[in-house]
Amino acid sequence: MGAPWTIWNDHQDSISQRDTGWMQLYVNDHQQIIDGVIKAFMLAEEVMIPIMVCYDGYLLSHTYMPFEVPSQDMVDAFLPPYRPAYALDPDRPANLNTVTLPDVRQDTAGRTAHGYMEIRYLLQEDLLKAADAMDAVENRFREHFGRGGDPFFETYRCEDARFIAVSLGSLSYHLREVIDRLRDEGVEAGIMSIHLYRPFPAAAIAGGLSRAEGVIVFEKALSYGYEGALCSDIKAALYPAGGSKRKMPFVHNYILGLGGREIKTVQLYEAMRNSCTRGTKIETTPQWVGLKI
Repeated sequence: MGAPWTIWNDHQDSISQRDTGWMQLYVNDHQQIIDGVIKAFMLAEEVMIPIMVCYDGYLLSHTYMPFEVPSQDMVDAFLPPYRPAYALDPDRPANLNTVTLPDVRQDTAGRTAHGYMEIRYLLQEDLLKAADAMDAVENRFREHFGRGGDPFFETYRCEDARFIAVSLGSLSYHLREVIDRLRDEGVEAGIMSIHLYRPFPAAAIAGGLSRAEGVIVFEKALSYGYEGALCSDIKAALYPAGGSKRKMPFVHNYILGLGGREIKTVQLYEAMRNSCTRGTKIETTPQWVGLKI
């Protein structure tokens, strides 16, 4: 049932969990890994929702890169002691039911107990609020440790970019060389690397892409039967802007690196150059990079 298996890197495992109700934070390098874990503890404990800190296996987990390790005292001063709101306590026995009934009901003490739909609604509301909480955590982290950036995404050479590549994880660093080469050729290109993927900061991302003529989404995962999940989210974020007089940017989608397939800089360059040259041609299916069929 499971074959073909792989232990090499792509994003299929984490992207497949995007609708489970967990927060997802994608990081690009070793410094962001350690910083992201520290921020994730604070965020998850504040909003009481679990979070994944997603980074590229092998490409980051098995490589060396200089980074700053904060002292334990600095981390302790930043993170408050954990005091769980709910805990298993033999002095206060409780039944944690594994099955939630469809409708609201009264418990044995006469208190109203939510049905399944109400619980999921509250999770959705809390996830939407978690984006603001992430912004606050990032600000506190920056003040305490003296480093940090935008809580939702980082950009490279996007100030005047007509074409913006969008990606998750360390792929953005591969794209930087491509963007520099395109800039040397007179193509106004840039990169947006998304950090907070769930909850999806749609308004902030749409604002960051608002001046682009074209958006080129590179993904190491696929929503089988349609297109890359990130591409779908980007299109949905941009759609409200279609009600304004501003012209919507075209969106192209490239699938690459599945199962650890090597991603070559020349392939990224050719894909970017191709999209910038084709211009506003509408793409209804993703293009595969490095496919040998």
